[in-house]
Amino acid sequence: LNSLILAKCFRCRLWENSLHVSKQLEKIGITLSNAMVNAGLTSFKKIEESDARELELILNRHPPFGTQIKETVMYLPKYELEVEQIARYSDTMA
Repeated sequence: LNSLILAKCFRCRLWENSLHVSKQLEKIGITLSNAMVNAGLTSFKKIEESDARELELILNRHPPFGTQIKETVMYLPKYELEVEQIARYSDTMA
């Protein structure tokens, strides 16, 4: 598990507990990422829920920069996992 987490960190170029998730997006460097963290945008969900014009104000950029960032985040893959515990176990089912 630790090796997998470390490999993921290297691939994303961020530590697992970093608040700078936005640094993974194109056009977002450390300066813009710091601005987003200071504004409380520390997850892709929060970025996606933000208004495009508000993003532009936070990042001090002109339209359509906020829209582009929101679209990039909207098209990221999203996964949902559901786990159900069954009452009985057998050789074929657990």
